[in-house]
Amino acid sequence: MSNFAKFGTLTANGNTDAVSVNLLATLSATTSGGTPGSLAWQFKGANGVWTPIMKDDGTTPMAGGAAMQYTKWFGDDVAVRGVLTGSTGATWVWQIMSNPQNNG
Repeated sequence: MSNFAKFGTLTANGNTDAVSVNLLATLSATTSGGTPGSLAWQFKGANGVWTPIMKDDGTTPMAGGAAMQYTKWFGDDVAVRGVLTGSTGATWVWQIMSNPQNNG
């Protein structure tokens, strides 16, 4: 699998793999069992700092404690990851995919 598309599971608090993104990305996750906590999406740009990804209103982070799917536009050369907190005994299945047409 390329660095432009990854998927996996989280069964404890922590981070998903980071995925390289060029322009468009789809971020999705679902959970089952236990206490799900919250899965928040972050990006890292040229400054090297992981920053929350905001919804279109610009003030609400893209995060949740249940099934979710977001499509978001980014600039070139960013990385995206999910960060799970507050989860106990839950299994999260996640996927991050960048736009294949822009994978150079």
